[in-house]
Amino acid sequence: MDGGNPAKSGTSKITVNVLDVNDNVPLFENTFYKVAVQENSSNGSFVIQTKATDIDEGPNGEIEYSLGKHTPPTVLSLFHIDAVTGDIYLKKELDHETQASYRIDVSAKDKGFPKMEAHCSVQVDVLDVNDNPPDIVLTLIPTALPEDSRSGTVVALLSVRDLDSGDNGKVTLKLPKSSPFNLKPSFSNNYALVTSGALDRESFSEYNIEITATDSGSPPLSSKKIIPVSISDVNDNAPIFTQPSYNVYLKENGVPGSILYSVSASDLDFGENAKVSYSILVSKVQDVSVSSYVYINSDNGSIYSMHSN
Repeated sequence: MDGGNPAKSGTSKITVNVLDVNDNVPLFENTFYKVAVQENSSNGSFVIQTKATDIDEGPNGEIEYSLGKHTPPTVLSLFHIDAVTGDIYLKKELDHETQASYRIDVSAKDKGFPKMEAHCSVQVDVLDVNDNPPDIVLTLIPTALPEDSRSGTVVALLSVRDLDSGDNGKVTLKLPKSSPFNLKPSFSNNYALVTSGALDRESFSEYNIEITATDSGSPPLSSKKIIPVSISDVNDNAPIFTQPSYNVYLKENGVPGSILYSVSASDLDFGENAKVSYSILVSKVQDVSVSSYVYINSDNGSIYSMHSN
């Protein structure tokens, strides 16, 4: 406005542009994310998306994602984050049996100066897949079992384990129906292999007991273990002659010491229990001991005359 009379005035429009300063920290939509991933997910599989925003403009509002600087090497070897989208991917397959859960620190930084940074936490739970068959472990190795062992005699001790969890790790054991053995549970997946009936070495001198372990997964996985059990002999069989009686006809005036006849017997037992020794029972003929007429070779059953008839 001027100082004349009348006064004259003029107007001007002034536009004020407010320049952005990097004064806002990026903000995650969630400070905590949780996701479950199956352990057999392939390399490169998508896991989860993290998302942050920054209300600043230009580079001050542009966000770059990364895993936190204190992320352990095990996590870095398994997970990768897209710097632009915040998507997390698998770098290699997970293993529930190695680690069932991971906690990942995610960083979101803007591109202003100085950079502003925010963090969120991602929990990745690894879901079990039935990828481990049961394992049967012998804790007491069987020794030779006497054939007269009573029913319920402990033959071997074993344990069964399955690295999977839940139903995938529940295991049942099975024996062949014809087996004279049973599995008796003791405690916490431990079992005793015991006899369930009479044994006879002469019928079966050795058993190869096949134990099948099957888990409850879908589909179920199974494994087998063969336990050899040898049956040791007990002297439970009498020698048997080749015939119940022998009729021998001799010429008179035979030469003393000549062989008259040979008898033979066998024994179903084994080793020393099967060795047969021959002898003549004490008896008399016309009040004279039979042993004064003949003698028998104790090793081979050959009968010889003692003098002329």
